[in-house]
Amino acid sequence: MSKKPIIVFEGIEGSGKSHHISLISKYLDKKKINYIKIREPGGNLNSEKIRKLILNNKSDFNKNTDLLLYLAARSENVAVIKKNYKKKIILIDRFTDSTIAYQHYGMGVDINIIKLINKFLLKDINVNFTFLNTVNKKNLFSRLKKRKSLNRYDKFDMSFYNKVQNGFLKLANSNKKLYKIINSNLDIKVNERLIIEIIKKLISWMNLEPATQTKLFGHNELFFNLINLYTHKKLPNKILFSGEKGIGKSTLSYHLINYILSHEEEFSYDTTNLIINPENKSFKLIQNKSNPNFILIDVSEDKKNIDINQIRNLIINLNKSSFNSKPRIVLIDNIELLNINSVNALLKILEEPNDNINFLLINNNKKVLSTLKSRCLNFKVKLTFDQSIETINKILDEDIYNLLSLDLINNYSTPGQIYNLIKFKEQHDLNLKEIKLKELILLILEEKYYKKDPIIKDLIYLLIELYFRLNISVGNIGLIDIQSYFLKKIENTKKFNLDEESLLMEFEHKVLNG
Repeated sequence: MSKKPIIVFEGIEGSGKSHHISLISKYLDKKKINYIKIREPGGNLNSEKIRKLILNNKSDFNKNTDLLLYLAARSENVAVIKKNYKKKIILIDRFTDSTIAYQHYGMGVDINIIKLINKFLLKDINVNFTFLNTVNKKNLFSRLKKRKSLNRYDKFDMSFYNKVQNGFLKLANSNKKLYKIINSNLDIKVNERLIIEIIKKLISWMNLEPATQTKLFGHNELFFNLINLYTHKKLPNKILFSGEKGIGKSTLSYHLINYILSHEEEFSYDTTNLIINPENKSFKLIQNKSNPNFILIDVSEDKKNIDINQIRNLIINLNKSSFNSKPRIVLIDNIELLNINSVNALLKILEEPNDNINFLLINNNKKVLSTLKSRCLNFKVKLTFDQSIETINKILDEDIYNLLSLDLINNYSTPGQIYNLIKFKEQHDLNLKEIKLKELILLILEEKYYKKDPIIKDLIYLLIELYFRLNISVGNIGLIDIQSYFLKKIENTKKFNLDEESLLMEFEHKVLNG
């Protein structure tokens, strides 16, 4: 499936297509994912003119004219679809299957003619997934009554709508993998949750949250070493993973956690392909934040550090009786963000032996207290440059050399860092293959993207470091002193949670415009 799919919404009148498209649009807006919406007939200026003609209550076309008008409107939309195909998610309110359902099953037009013209118009454009909304007679006419005005297609009798809906169902049942039938007679909230879950899966590539990554890339050898230790009952219950941010430490941890917790469950971990089965019970419970055998400790969104109260609550939870015989696993991410009180409280827990409680600690290559480090089995998580490129290419199913400049790739080679660049590119529809580094930095500063997204804040610091490295490497040695000045300032800004605004303004004034 394309990483930027065409998602179509089909169904007869009053089946709820428009509501669900609006729902998904809001979801994609919230996630800052680029998409376009098209409706048929309609979508652009000329198509909308044809739409008015088709739906006008005074129009009285024969079935062949009706078909050709719909296809004419589609022909006008093809240019819009081609422009965005595989570049943005495309949401379409009615498409090719509507033409077959209405014009063939409803009106009796030769299906071969419809397929032939569609093939001529679309060529290699393919729909990736279709939601089919069904509705009963009662709800159909009840919803039509609520509309402010009715068009020509809102005024057919039930026998026509039945033929069309049954036509849709035949199409859906012939290709069940790429169709989802939504019974719009059911509770709307139930359907909303179902649709959003499907959308999440369709665009899962855009989400690299470690807890959601069902496939492990790049750390095969280390993972097999870990599960071998576990199998032979030699895996320590206190483990520290250290490595560059974005290298895959958390993803590795979640895979190890699932391997342990799903061991005797249905849909257990697939060690052959290094895949978590999304139907696995433990995985689902972790996604829902309700797994009794798993505790996550990480810095809260509204705080800069892991505070003492989080550790105290952890102690309370660990002192409670276990619900089952499975081990309990505590994952502490970003341990470098533990404050001194939190560290001291954590050390007391780690000192207390308990074979049924396992700790996985994650550190982003920052200094860790020796007292904490000495209590754990330490693993250095790393990837070669080639492994990082291979990993991100597999995740995106695309060659990043077609998406990013060599400077950006060569200097930010961890999968997480590259992914953030790609995500930033997608969100703001940028050409990072051609844009110059200075232009990119200025764009981020001028638009103040770093204020809107914490990922961009990290990104701008990385880009500043890259700017100095590249300019000094070509002989601009005058930047060496000012590089030291700004890198120290960046370090202090991060360390002491200082306001980044003055730092970035100073960099823009003294370096970019100086």
